[in-house]
Amino acid sequence: MRTYSELTLEERVEIQQRLESGDSLRAIGRSLG
Repeated sequence: MRTYSELTLEERVEIQQRLESGDSLRAIGRSLG
């Protein structure tokens, strides 16, 4: 079973930057775990 936690500010910023650079949500999620 997977456990989920809230994203840190740093993770949110990284997601935003990677989305703006064209990365897919799946790739970003995979790298963040």
